[in-house]
Amino acid sequence: MNGFASAAGLALLPHGYCLAWDPALVVTHVVASALIALAYYSVPLALLVFIRRNPGLHANAMFGMFSLFIFACGTGHLLDIVSLWLPVYRLELSVKAITAAASIATAALLWPLLPKATALLRFHRETGDTLRRLNAELSESHAALADSNERFRLTLQNAPIGLATLGLDGSFLSANQALCEMLGYAEGQLLARSFREITHPDDLAQDEQCIGQLLYGERSSYRIEKRYFHRLGHIVHIQLDVSLLRSVDGRPLQFIAQIQDITHRLRQARMLEQHASTDELTGLPNRRAFVAAAGRALLRAVHGGTPLGLVMLDLDHFKSVNDRHGHAAGDGVLRAMKDIVAPLLRPGDVFARLGGEEFAVLLPDCGMASCAALAERLRAAIAGASWPGLGPDAPAITASLGICVAGRGDLLEQVLERADRAMYEAKRGGRDRVVVACGAPSESMPDYSA
Repeated sequence: MNGFASAAGLALLPHGYCLAWDPALVVTHVVASALIALAYYSVPLALLVFIRRNPGLHANAMFGMFSLFIFACGTGHLLDIVSLWLPVYRLELSVKAITAAASIATAALLWPLLPKATALLRFHRETGDTLRRLNAELSESHAALADSNERFRLTLQNAPIGLATLGLDGSFLSANQALCEMLGYAEGQLLARSFREITHPDDLAQDEQCIGQLLYGERSSYRIEKRYFHRLGHIVHIQLDVSLLRSVDGRPLQFIAQIQDITHRLRQARMLEQHASTDELTGLPNRRAFVAAAGRALLRAVHGGTPLGLVMLDLDHFKSVNDRHGHAAGDGVLRAMKDIVAPLLRPGDVFARLGGEEFAVLLPDCGMASCAALAERLRAAIAGASWPGLGPDAPAITASLGICVAGRGDLLEQVLERADRAMYEAKRGGRDRVVVACGAPSESMPDYSA
């Protein structure tokens, strides 16, 4: 022990901490007390930093007093080391008194805070539970949203009609499989284009106008029929339905387009319209189509100051053809009328079968003399024709023709009636002849000399 004291340059004081005067015990005491003191000093330092960072805490006084208590405890451990060599009893007792006072003050400040701390811990625990529950619900919602998005994506991709989203500049942002197949493009090829590139130029103006109305809020959606170019170059007729997706604040985001291929539907509609206006046996316009064409021609004649001629034609004794040679032969005669009459007509003239063996010829811009001359040529051509399916002993087939020219103020029904009366007059007069509709020239014929 004396050697240890000599090495330290000090002498131990026999004041109660004899530690058996064992150097190992002394060193352990010194090191342990020093480490404890350092640990004690770090606590108030951390508390002071915490207080400075959280100035709004209501427990700052308690934290301050607790820091003082811990600091005093650390100082007491340092004095335990010093008191091995120096008699600092009064200082040690003073530190102990400060420690005692700080501990009592800390306890006095701490006990009122316990209910608040308990409530705070309970709040934090409940908040944690709520957050965990909300997080679980959020996870479920996220999963449901992901599932919904996937379902929506699959719905778009597998929809039987074309669906696409387009940017405000008209470029394709997305396109489903049906649209790609409709236009012959791979998805990447279509997304590299805008709708303007594949739209028929004659349809762009209407489309652009409707888009402008969407952007300015004049309408919420629009539907038009237009034409797209297929990748291979042919035309695809489509029905286009477009709406505009806006943000919560009303800002335009993108267009949503629904595209249906109506090429087949339009083709069928044209075929139906053609069937409705065409005589099935002869392929000529039927009565319905002829009346419509005559009405349009009469309007043009009135506005243009040009004559409009009309020839009504009925085959003579046609019933005998059916009776002697059969209806198939009669049908052949009716079909052959197209080949006999059509070569004698001008482009723009209309030759139609009105029903049975009755036909009509509409002659725009044709005065009475020209109309009568044409009617005579038609009569001669029919009388001299050879008819398929009829033998050499078949009776001659002739026609009775009535002609008229529309006059000022004439209605279509009046013109048709006058030509029809003239045709029946030709039949009563012996058939195989042309009769001009009667009537005063000032009423039945317009004056085209001006």
